[in-house]
Amino acid sequence: MMIKNNDLINYGFTGIRKISWSKIELLCNKIVSELKKKKIKIDLIIAISRGGLIPSVIISHKINKFVLPIVSNRYSVANNRIKIKNQILIIPKEYKKYIEDNNILIIDDIVGEGKTIEGIVNGIKKMKSNKIYTVSLFKNINRFKSNINLFYVGENVKKYLVFPWEKK
Repeated sequence: MMIKNNDLINYGFTGIRKISWSKIELLCNKIVSELKKKKIKIDLIIAISRGGLIPSVIISHKINKFVLPIVSNRYSVANNRIKIKNQILIIPKEYKKYIEDNNILIIDDIVGEGKTIEGIVNGIKKMKSNKIYTVSLFKNINRFKSNINLFYVGENVKKYLVFPWEKK
């Protein structure tokens, strides 16, 4: 994805930062440690597609829990510009049997405004989950506007992040 400096400024970013695989692994380990320290029992992981898929799988292997993906399509890139679209969340009805009465861990790579994770939390609540814990490896503190209370954030950032699984 090619981002121009004007786009960075318009969306509240103060520059670009590349994230390493070792940083991803470190933050995933911290999330697992925090869950263990607080003796939180997780029954199911919800991965926010696309960026939350990889950290979710890493964490799922560490805590031995199943991952269900939720598709969120909020941004598109055209002519090197980020365009915000209407929020589209796809939470299949079939997920209810896995979510109902269970403790859910929702994982994303980065929280911007917080609208995506907020929408997913609201959808999961309708499926009558027990407890919901939201975690993100990063949170953009210049953009975050949600009332959602994140259980854990690995690091607060102001820069546009390029993750190791993204195009350079």
